[in-house]
Amino acid sequence: MLAISIEHSLYDAYSRDQAKYKVQFRHLFPNIKDVKNLDFFRGIFFGYYPPERLAVMPFTDMASTAVKQEREKEKTKNLELITQDG
Repeated sequence: MLAISIEHSLYDAYSRDQAKYKVQFRHLFPNIKDVKNLDFFRGIFFGYYPPERLAVMPFTDMASTAVKQEREKEKTKNLELITQDG
């Protein structure tokens, strides 16, 4: 079962550090359940993101396409502001 494989991978990656395990768990499962993030769910379901990768994946990579685009816009805007001030 996929959920068990993900749990085992999380445990394998963070068995010595409960705090990091909790952080990764708290990033991963809300993103899996997010109805606005179907691309991420499908990627997991169809094997694009194997459990071993999910266990160590940065939360920024789990975000929906819309959220990633918004973050990129903000980043570009902030860089423009910095270069204008400099």
